Amino acid sequence: MTAPVRLALPPALRRDALIDHAAEHGWRLVHRAPRHLHQWLVLTWELGDGAVRYNEDPELAVRFVERTPHVGLPAEWELVDQAQALALFRGAADPVARLEALAMASALRIGPPGETLVDAWAEALASGAPELARLVLLALGRVPTEDLTGVATRLRQHASDVDRAHLDWIVERRGALERGELNDDVGGIASRDALDQMIVEARDAGRWPRVVAIANRLLELEYNETDALAWGLRAKARAELGETWPAYLDALVASELETDDEAKRGLAELAMSLEPRLEGPLPADRLEALTPISSLRRAELARVFDRMIAHADLGALDPEVRYRAAILALDEGADDAAARLEELVERLPGCREVTALFLRSTPSGEKARRAELRRQLIASFDASPHPFDARAAELLRATTIFSPVKLASLLHDELAEQQREGASPEVLIELSRRGLDADPHSPQAALDHAMMHTAAKRHADAVEAYSRCIALIGRGDSLFLLGDSEGLPWFNRACERAMCGDTEGALTDLAIAIRKNDRWREDSKGEEYFDVLRDDPRFARLLDGDL
Repeated sequence: MTAPVRLALPPALRRDALIDHAAEHGWRLVHRAPRHLHQWLVLTWELGDGAVRYNEDPELAVRFVERTPHVGLPAEWELVDQAQALALFRGAADPVARLEALAMASALRIGPPGETLVDAWAEALASGAPELARLVLLALGRVPTEDLTGVATRLRQHASDVDRAHLDWIVERRGALERGELNDDVGGIASRDALDQMIVEARDAGRWPRVVAIANRLLELEYNETDALAWGLRAKARAELGETWPAYLDALVASELETDDEAKRGLAELAMSLEPRLEGPLPADRLEALTPISSLRRAELARVFDRMIAHADLGALDPEVRYRAAILALDEGADDAAARLEELVERLPGCREVTALFLRSTPSGEKARRAELRRQLIASFDASPHPFDARAAELLRATTIFSPVKLASLLHDELAEQQREGASPEVLIELSRRGLDADPHSPQAALDHAMMHTAAKRHADAVEAYSRCIALIGRGDSLFLLGDSEGLPWFNRACERAMCGDTEGALTDLAIAIRKNDRWREDSKGEEYFDVLRDDPRFARLLDGDL
């Protein structure tokens, strides 16, 4: 098979230009790899017996196309092969042009483009180009990635003129450019008038990343999330930058907030112009970006939701995204809220859980949800030998389906409330078990489960439960900080082991607990569980500080 021809895209050539060209010439899009944070974006078209594939690495701004040899591409795109890119790099006097040519050349090398690009940048820095150092860091900071610390270390090894401050900067500012936060003069401005003037000036100058940064700042200001100007100009800027979904959603929101008829028509036209380029379902991170407007009147936002659902299969998205969509679609104070919920359920097949999820959207809804959950739980324990009847289990599942971690957190809070209300040990143990089932890697959930066994005086079961908690803490994959209570699982297991007659295990655990926090020495003196150890000289030595 003939090898494809790889060509780099110049920075000025926007991705949308290629997409528009494909649509105009009848190319058939056969593959689109979703882009999530630092993952690759790949678009593949078929045209006759040929193919074109667009590749973009958002981490290092590497972009190139691969085409079958007989497929022609527009000359005005000024695509370059490896030899041309290297020639441009050698002949570039301007630092920006040099870096751009270097990026294109690196994109065409054999091997992982991102890795070779870092090597090439490092070599350029080592050769003595201090003005390029900041450009490299800017490029590497475009998209959040956990690998930037390693990248910074490699740059430091290759380039003596990249000092520690620069390395710290690259790690701290990852993703800042994409979020618009590198316009450092914007973040500290609190004057609405000054920001309004700045955003208009940036728009008139075509400085679209700066427009996005200023709009973000405007929307951050208190009571300013209904700023139609900020939403509208950010939509325009994102459209110019080729960010189709964000631009479309911003335009929809702005059109709902805008009161000027002419401006509203302009926003509607912008949204309609973007609709043909909306590819695939509504991305989760794009819906996430709408959360600042969730406190607006949801009756107005319902219309935004209606228009979104017309262009995306929300039923195919994950539950958390469906939850956010439900919150956007509903008005907590509307008389027709129940009807609206039923309508939503019908439009999202298989998503009846949003009815219960809605109860979590407001403080009043949260109170109602808690009251109903408690009622269902208590009723199920009273009426049946089984801990949970089907209805109570379904309610609990539906209310928290959008996140296992949030389910465990919710059950942790519910457990404390049930304890305050004097629930039976059986109810508390079962509730803590549900929390552990929801997040089996959570030390907190394991500790809750163990402590409920302690409260029920089920000593052998408690030892096993505390052992699970301690094992999870030892895994080191979860931040579990108990503050003044550090060492609590070991202290409690020592108590339970003492009650089970395991003197050696109890003394070992108590020594560990005291080493972690000296408060357990004092607590041991009055702990009745340790009465069986009082005559053991080793216990006395522990209390005297002999570990």
